[in-house]
Amino acid sequence: MAASTPRNVDPPTNHQSVPQNSDHNNNTPCVGTELTKFLVKKELLLSRLSAFNDKPENYLMWKGSFSIIIKDLSVTPMEELDLLVKYLGPESRQQAMRLRASHPTDPVKGLARIWERLDERYGSPELVEAILKEKIARFPRITVKDPKKIYELSDLAAEVESVKENPKYKTLLAYYDSSCGVNTFVYKLPGFLQSKWTDRALKYKVEHEVLYPPFVVFTKFLKEMSIRMNDPSFAFDKSPSSYDNREKATTGRGHVITNKTKLTPQKLSKCPLHETDAHSLSNCRIFKNKTMEEKKSFIRQHGLCFRCCDGRHSARECQEHVLCKECNSDRHCDAMHEARNPTFVHSGEGDRVRPFGTTNAKVTASCTLVCGQEGFKGKSCAKTVLVNVYPEHHPNQRIKAYILIDDQSNRSLAKSEFFDHFNENTQEIEYVLSSCSGHVTTTGRQASGYIIESLDGSTKLSLPTLIECNQIPNIREEIPTPEVAKYHEHLSDIADEIPPYDPSAPILLLIGRDMIAAHHVLDQRIGQSNSPYAQKLRFGWVVIGETCLGALHKPETITTNKIHILSNGRP
Repeated sequence: MAASTPRNVDPPTNHQSVPQNSDHNNNTPCVGTELTKFLVKKELLLSRLSAFNDKPENYLMWKGSFSIIIKDLSVTPMEELDLLVKYLGPESRQQAMRLRASHPTDPVKGLARIWERLDERYGSPELVEAILKEKIARFPRITVKDPKKIYELSDLAAEVESVKENPKYKTLLAYYDSSCGVNTFVYKLPGFLQSKWTDRALKYKVEHEVLYPPFVVFTKFLKEMSIRMNDPSFAFDKSPSSYDNREKATTGRGHVITNKTKLTPQKLSKCPLHETDAHSLSNCRIFKNKTMEEKKSFIRQHGLCFRCCDGRHSARECQEHVLCKECNSDRHCDAMHEARNPTFVHSGEGDRVRPFGTTNAKVTASCTLVCGQEGFKGKSCAKTVLVNVYPEHHPNQRIKAYILIDDQSNRSLAKSEFFDHFNENTQEIEYVLSSCSGHVTTTGRQASGYIIESLDGSTKLSLPTLIECNQIPNIREEIPTPEVAKYHEHLSDIADEIPPYDPSAPILLLIGRDMIAAHHVLDQRIGQSNSPYAQKLRFGWVVIGETCLGALHKPETITTNKIHILSNGRP
């Protein structure tokens, strides 16, 4: 009998262990991917953190971004405290470190104290409102030639709307839902857009039966107008024919001009006055001897540049190198230099020098008691006040100057000396200056963001946008002095309140009706029918009328300051 061979019996197989190993191997790549995503996201979030620059106008935006990133990172209070101190500005970091040191074992409380301090220092409602007002006030008025500025104004309005939606600031900024707040923006728009907003607002008031459209309606209007004004499809001012004519004109003379530029440093073009190529208009002696009004009229008639006098382009587009030999200015050539000959009467404004005879000399001596200083003759006084002027936030740069307060002018003006002193090299605008002598089209710089202050510092007002104009009268005889008031019985009690005459202070500004607070009359002194009277304005006392006793001084010139400025270029 054969022996049976034993069978090989396989050990029992653990069927559950195999799928477990399989799941582990399949999940390993998933865990690695998730870990990689987490690290990349964390690095990306940290890279989005930006440092605070200690400027209140940027605090709300920075705080919102920082809070969102911290929430996504899910950090502990101690880690948040470290990140907060790291990404603060120099000044705010010092405050945060002091508060952190006062709570070394309680990061939650220290974090709360730091945020409370930052909100008080950089995010208080009053501070935010003041910053928004300042931004709006400093924003320049928009012209038709600069439609891209409407985007910037729309962004500023959107910023106000966003801040206003915050419950913390909603009550304080509620006036932007009225005409009082919206008009601060409307004033910056061109005239035709102001009319469009008037129609839009009136329609909204009628349809919704409200006193005034809410601010969100105005921001929507600004957004629509910014798109419309910057859409090239609606640019109708430049026709193809004008481009063709410009190309033909450029082609016809471009070759000659290029050769001349290469051969000589001076541009020799044809003089339109003499119809000759021997000299250019800027070097023409006959043209230089003309009056400034005749020069401007000739240039306008021939379509020439007011800056170089040679090219057929505007002064704003002029690329020629120009330097006046008389005053070293690069804003006009020698031929357009306006000489101001000093006179005995106006100290720089008259057209002629008027010598005084024996009779006039005696009159001057007789009036010394009233007018005060020898050589200064306060014959007929006007609203001229001595004040301090300085850029906003820079009172250390203040200068002392006389200002003319003229309720017959619709805009405030400043002389070139003012713009040069404060380095205001803004782009020139064209405007029409209307006075009794007629309409004059001229150009000038603009300046805003200045403060005018009374000598005693009791009154400070923000100046409106100033326009450069050298036609401001420089009649120093109209400046009131203490001596003028002292020798009139009804004015004697205010003599000590009028500052002495300051010969070093120039007459720089003319304040028009766009700064109505400067015209407010707080008190007055009235005498007999033909005697001078005095008014107390916000910047001090002024004397108006003939002040010489016995009318010894006869006025040699007539001064009429009826000035109206049209910024749209039309008389």
